[in-house]
Amino acid sequence: MRDINSFAHKQAEWLCHLERSLWKYEPALECRDRNKLGDEVLGLEKPGKDSPYAKSRSWKLSDQAASAFSMILKGQSGPFTAEQVKTGFELSQEGQLLAGRLNIQPRKSYRKKNRHDANRSGTHSTKTLSGMDLSMDLGTSIRDAAQVPVMSGTSGSSSDVVIAARYAAMELGVQWSAPELTTDQAKDALIDLSLEFFRQQGPTVVMAMQMNAIREKQGLPTKDVEKSQVFTHSYAEIHSGILLTVDGIDPTKIDEVRSALYGYTIDAKKRLSELSSLTEI
Repeated sequence: MRDINSFAHKQAEWLCHLERSLWKYEPALECRDRNKLGDEVLGLEKPGKDSPYAKSRSWKLSDQAASAFSMILKGQSGPFTAEQVKTGFELSQEGQLLAGRLNIQPRKSYRKKNRHDANRSGTHSTKTLSGMDLSMDLGTSIRDAAQVPVMSGTSGSSSDVVIAARYAAMELGVQWSAPELTTDQAKDALIDLSLEFFRQQGPTVVMAMQMNAIREKQGLPTKDVEKSQVFTHSYAEIHSGILLTVDGIDPTKIDEVRSALYGYTIDAKKRLSELSSLTEI
């Protein structure tokens, strides 16, 4: 992200543009105080009981993303800062969250129709004492058979960002990928942005805290783990979450999902092998 000419940086900047354009004339905000909502995002005002921010998030927005989303909600049209444009992945997720809490039906319906996620049988490593059960998850069985790393199954959060980009592009009559990028370059950029998010941003802190809470209930000692090593999603799980959604695979058509997952898993394994070979040189 330090390289402004990188695919990831260009796609992150485009995600910021898409999200801001989508909220500019959002009807669901017409009866709300946009400035107050923006201040709530920044933590400058306490959300009222009827605010979409009355309930806490799964994880905290970074300061840069909060300032950028506050600008979006307030309808400010000035340019984003160099740091804000790096937060496109977070902004897309925040847009999805707010759309759900404001009950924006077209966006909620589009998400429900297109979202891919793992089948965890109602379990999660941060919520259930017995850990996470992926025994019924299709993607995990395919990755297991291919000897590809498994963590939490296909990433629904990664799928969400693609959904946000595609929905915004559809509504605005533009493309979901940054104008300077090919579709494949934009796909790779989203995978990189997702990896960065899961390794360095909010999820790592929350996952570590909640897993330690589970350990405490089991009478186990606290673990202090460097955040880039915290258990979230493997490369193949993020890769699949992005590509299943970008390629428009219908989540309800299991045979099509299975076929796509085989191809994605082989591709992810090949990429990991190539990267491993490079690091050994």
